[in-house]
Amino acid sequence: MADAEFFRKQAARCLRLSRTCYDMETARQLREMAAEFMEKAAAREASEDYLPGSMRPNGSASGDMGRD
Repeated sequence: MADAEFFRKQAARCLRLSRTCYDMETARQLREMAAEFMEKAAAREASEDYLPGSMRPNGSASGDMGRD
């Protein structure tokens, strides 16, 4: 499955394209796609926050161990 960084990069590409696009409808659709990619990135990050460290793709812990 793609990670959050992939979705953020896709969103940035869509936004760049929308800024150079002369067709307003296409530009609008690209902005909508960018928003969807950002939502997917946020959802992916949220789901990674709930995985135990050993189950994460990089095997790292969440860093929440020292909190009260």
